[in-house]
Amino acid sequence: MELQGTIYAIGPVQEVSEKFRKQEIILETLNGEYTQHIKIQFAQKKIDLLQTFAPGSEVVCQINIAGKLYKNKEGKEDSFTNIVCWKIDNVGTNVITNPTEDTSLPF
Repeated sequence: MELQGTIYAIGPVQEVSEKFRKQEIILETLNGEYTQHIKIQFAQKKIDLLQTFAPGSEVVCQINIAGKLYKNKEGKEDSFTNIVCWKIDNVGTNVITNPTEDTSLPF
């Protein structure tokens, strides 16, 4: 699944536990005439994907939706949902593999 929009904000890296860290962004998208602000999580090594992005970047995020059951403070079963990004790209960016190569030659 993918989401396209503008990075509205990038949060700090959070050390959740000794074995888990995450960083979240807020992606601003349009749903018809309404603006939506969607929190997207990057976990573990995927945090490194954010190093070249800043607020205002137009991006496409490849995402998975993850959920988990837990017991709340009252002992009642509940669930939470995360939108987890595994790939992020600039919108409309063409990758040039060798910019010095002259491809105009006929042979």
